[in-house]
Amino acid sequence: KQASHEADDLVRRGFWRGYRVVFTEAENLLALAGAMGASVAIRETGVDNTIRNRIRGHRQLGDADEPIQLLGNPGTHFAAAGALWLGSAIVEDAKTHELARTLGEALAVNGATTVLLKAATNTRNPAGDRHSWPSGHTSSAFTVAAVLNEHYGPWVGAPSLALAGLVGYQRLDSREHDLSDVVFGGVLGYVVGSSIARDGKARLPELWGMQVVPYNDPETGAAGIALWKRY
Repeated sequence: KQASHEADDLVRRGFWRGYRVVFTEAENLLALAGAMGASVAIRETGVDNTIRNRIRGHRQLGDADEPIQLLGNPGTHFAAAGALWLGSAIVEDAKTHELARTLGEALAVNGATTVLLKAATNTRNPAGDRHSWPSGHTSSAFTVAAVLNEHYGPWVGAPSLALAGLVGYQRLDSREHDLSDVVFGGVLGYVVGSSIARDGKARLPELWGMQVVPYNDPETGAAGIALWKRY
């Protein structure tokens, strides 16, 4: 029951809180506007077409293509976040549970934004398929990498961001996306992930829908942690 309540709270409140955190910050809007301008410039100046022609018939990743594609798949990210959320709740690991909540919230905001932008722009990828901009694999991979970077610092964040960059390259190499799709997708994912992760760290961690708070017994002086919830 507690798990169901927490999941419902994440969907109803966490999602919209994440949207407010990301899209009401002037710094974020400026970064996204800059990325959009760069993306348009790449497309309109013919850079996308140049890269398309160079990659055609000269793919570089070979057998690594499928594993990297799976690594960048948003479905993989949601499944991993869900497994982490459930596992950390079972073992009562509040810190990891909060990370899983943050990942879920950030992935949901990024995913919804990416889908809306794809529907609004309806551009074609090198293979001729519609709804290309921005790259969903790239934006989702950078969302995860940005969250990990905020939670664990550069020792985890730098390799995660490098892997996200590799996902972006795979989208080019497989002719699933143009450079303009990948550039904006990467910036979008990073902005969403880092913003929501910073906001999450500023809040008290939660477990089973209850906040984990420091506790001190006034009679015995014993210190510890407690689960607290306002009804």
